[in-house]
Amino acid sequence: MKISNLVTLTTDFGLRDWFVGVMKGRILAQNPDCTLIDITHEITPQSVNQAQLVVKMLHELFDAFAIHLVVVDPGVGSSRRPIIVKKKQGLYVGPDNGVFSPLYHDDFTCYEIKNFTPKSLSHTFHGRDIFAPVARELSMGKDPELFGPIISDPVELEIPAIEKEGQNIYGEILYADNFGNLITNIPGDYLEKAELLCSKTFEISTFCSSYAEGVPANLCAIKGSHGFIEIFLINGNAKKHSMLDLGNEIILILRSNDL
Repeated sequence: MKISNLVTLTTDFGLRDWFVGVMKGRILAQNPDCTLIDITHEITPQSVNQAQLVVKMLHELFDAFAIHLVVVDPGVGSSRRPIIVKKKQGLYVGPDNGVFSPLYHDDFTCYEIKNFTPKSLSHTFHGRDIFAPVARELSMGKDPELFGPIISDPVELEIPAIEKEGQNIYGEILYADNFGNLITNIPGDYLEKAELLCSKTFEISTFCSSYAEGVPANLCAIKGSHGFIEIFLINGNAKKHSMLDLGNEIILILRSNDL
C-alpha cells in the first residue's frame, strides 16, 4: 500500500469553534511531518448530500494520493459504523452514513474500524476520538486492513437523481459555494439543448461558457468544473438574488427539436 503524509479535512464544523484545531492536533501530535489540507469546513451542518458532492470532487479531481478525512456525521454516537474506504487514488476515513457513496461505483474496499482503541471516546466527537487518530495512523503507514474486517454493505445514498418528463428535466440545488453560485444535480451537457432554466422565483435564458459572459444583474447558467449546471450572477450572489437554497426544485426546459 502507498504511504502518504498528506491528509485532507472536510467537515461541517465551521471555523468558529475548536473542533477542527483539535482534530489537527490529534494528527500532528504523533506525526508532525504530516501535511494537512483543509478542503472545506463549511458543509451545511448535517448535509450528507452536500458532503457527497465534495467527496465526488475529491475522487475525480484531487491528483495526489492522500488520506481524506471526512466528518459530516449526524449519527455520531449511534450504531452507525466508522469506516475506511480504500481506492486507487487514496484512503477515505469517516462515518458509514452514505457520505462516501460516490466511491462505490468502481473498484474499492471498505473496512469497518473495529480494531482501534481510542485515547478517549465521547458520544459527540468521533472526529477527534476515532477518525483523526485513524487518519494519523494511516498517514504513518498502517495498513487499513489492520483496523478491521472488510464489509460488503456500506450505506449508499445516491446524489438526488433528475427526472425527465417531456421537454422538462426536474432537478434541485445541491450546493451553494462561497460566491453564492448554485450547483444543481442536472448534468452540464444538457445546457447545450436548453431553452430555459427556471424555478419558482426566476427564469434563465442566458447560458454561458464562462463567468465573464454573464449579463450584469441577471441570473445566468453555466456548466461548472464539477460537471453540473451551475447558476451564477456576475459580480453578485446568485443564492441571495434568487432566494433559493439547498433542495429547491429547478426545471430545465429543452428545445423541442432536441428531444
